Amino acid sequence: MDHGRITDDIQALQEKSHVPQSYFSLHPRTILAESQDKNLLLIITSPMTLQQELQILQNDSKALGVEKIESAINLDGGASTGMYIRFKDSPVYVQESKPVKVLVLISDKL
Repeated sequence: MDHGRITDDIQALQEKSHVPQSYFSLHPRTILAESQDKNLLLIITSPMTLQQELQILQNDSKALGVEKIESAINLDGGASTGMYIRFKDSPVYVQESKPVKVLVLISDKL
C-alpha cells in the first residue's frame, strides 16, 4: 500500500508473477505499516491471502487501533513468521514453525 491505496492489482500480479503460486495462498503474514496518525505497526497474522491482508489494512484500521493505514509492506515470512517483543515484565513470543532467515529488529535504544 502506498498513500492509502493498493499499488498493484493482486490478480494481475498473480497471473504475471514468476514466484510460485503458493506465495499468494494462505500463509501467516508479517506486515510493516504506518498509519495516517504516524503510528508504526509491526503485525503478524494467522494464515491469510495477500488479498485478505490488503482488505484488513484498507478497511479495518480502527480494529488495529489507528487511523487509516497510509503505507504498508508485506515482509512475508510464511512459515518463518514469528515475533518476539521484550516487554519488561512479560515478554511476548510468537514462535515460527521454520527457521528464520531474515530478522527485523526495532529498538527504542538508538
